[in-house]
Amino acid sequence: MRLRKAQRRGQWEKEKGNENGFIPDASLLFSTKSQSADFHGDMCAELFTKWFKDSLIPNISEPSLIIMDNASYHSKLTEKAPNTSSNKEEICQYLLKHNVPYEPTMFKKELLHLVVDNAKPKVYEIDEIANSYGHRVLRLPPYHCQFNPIELVWGNCKEFYNKNIGRNNVKFDDNHVKEIWTESLGRFMSEWWTIEKRFELVQPLIIAVSDSTSESDTDTE
Repeated sequence: MRLRKAQRRGQWEKEKGNENGFIPDASLLFSTKSQSADFHGDMCAELFTKWFKDSLIPNISEPSLIIMDNASYHSKLTEKAPNTSSNKEEICQYLLKHNVPYEPTMFKKELLHLVVDNAKPKVYEIDEIANSYGHRVLRLPPYHCQFNPIELVWGNCKEFYNKNIGRNNVKFDDNHVKEIWTESLGRFMSEWWTIEKRFELVQPLIIAVSDSTSESDTDTE
């Protein structure tokens, strides 16, 4: 399963899918007043978590591997470690909870060093929710979207949408946006979700090294 999101001219959309195509009854589409091209500000961890638990989880088979990136609203921690903005009492409570010995006379800077030295593995709320329902979350490394087949599907959906929004001089409103976006989603078959299909469309890059180039490199060395 792959998660992705996009702002479509004043509307915010989240879709998801697997080898069978987009998952029915698990869409999130709402209007936004933001004029910014950066749609991330329209989504928050609370809204994403509610959608994840109430709309996505009930519509996927068990067990599922859920692939997602590390957007901030995907990555709310179950417990956030103290930082320089925390007061001394908060830091001490954290250390006490995790059985890290400290001296009450320590300065805040010293206490923070103890926090860093005894750092716990990050645990994300979304991952815990998925685990509780028998699923698992796989997080992509930063800047490696090529490992997520939804990028191919999403790009084609957006291309169709951009070419057809406002066609035939139809009044531009929320209903028209939803109609065209729904149509764009329906155009792509399950085969577009398979990793094999994605790499079939990636043309191999072959660099031919001539004899003269090799000799030149050798001379330079």
